[in-house]
Amino acid sequence: MLEKITKVYANHGMPIECDIYTPSEPVPDAPVALFFHAGALSGWGRDCVPPWLAQTCYKQKWPLISASYRLMPQTGTDGLAEDVTAAYDFAQNWDCSDGKKRRVIVVGASAGFFLASYLGRTANPPPLALFSIAGINSFTDPFYSSSVLVTPEPTPYSAVAPALDADSPLVVGRSIPNGHENASIFRPEALLEDGTRDPDFQLPVAEEDTRTEAEKRLWEARALLYRYFIHQNRWPALTAALDGGREWRGWERERKGKWPRTVVVHGSGDAAVPLRVSEELREVMGGQRVEVVVAEGQDHLFERAMFLEEQRPGMDAVREAVAKLVEVVNKGVM
Repeated sequence: MLEKITKVYANHGMPIECDIYTPSEPVPDAPVALFFHAGALSGWGRDCVPPWLAQTCYKQKWPLISASYRLMPQTGTDGLAEDVTAAYDFAQNWDCSDGKKRRVIVVGASAGFFLASYLGRTANPPPLALFSIAGINSFTDPFYSSSVLVTPEPTPYSAVAPALDADSPLVVGRSIPNGHENASIFRPEALLEDGTRDPDFQLPVAEEDTRTEAEKRLWEARALLYRYFIHQNRWPALTAALDGGREWRGWERERKGKWPRTVVVHGSGDAAVPLRVSEELREVMGGQRVEVVVAEGQDHLFERAMFLEEQRPGMDAVREAVAKLVEVVNKGVM
């Protein structure tokens, strides 16, 4: 069966935790998947794991580590780099046999892939593979510097002000009762022993929301930061220190050839992160390093609450991307 273990992987002014989804009889030398959640680097939480991703890792006997990280804007790029580097080190050393470090597959959803791509550029040893779920590999695309409106009306400063307060404490992502805009809060008990969906599983009764009104306003404001920063053209400057997209095109062919093999699944109808963001990474690094599987007509994170077996629009693309990732990983560990 799939088990969930919670560990503190770092203390950076606060304890930072990760959830480890692992078979009850783990394989000590198997690769490990390290996942960074969506949420515009400023929201959501580590329990927002797509069920199909948990199924994939379980079936392949890869432990899946979903790591919290300190959220922007109260933490900056130095804090993010510190957290994701520590998470990568933790993943390499998780439950190892004979002191041999594990190979790491780094997965990111939406802005979580920005953190994965940072590790793709800086980690030593490099990741075994990268997997992008509608990921932002760089904020250098013109989408982030052209005053784009992703909603009919601009988001006023007053709506995001609580999240921009410099005196707000450092936080990591957290669970919000009833989920994050229908994101899936993954529960291991939703799977049968063979990794398929349990048709009899019922979600438990939603927990009572015990947040104060001030806490609610803060997290509601955080949910608006992505669109606000897009319209204000703030993302490029906020993330510049971590953004490899500022230098990729200048890399020599040899260095591009060392980029970790990358598989992307991305909806062609994505209004929040345009498909061209993923296509540009393929263009820069080459089709031998980056494969993009397109889910025709699908919007951002359309698959976030789905299981592998579901015959819903876009899931064929998810299954194709998963198959490509498994192939890349199997070749990498041979």
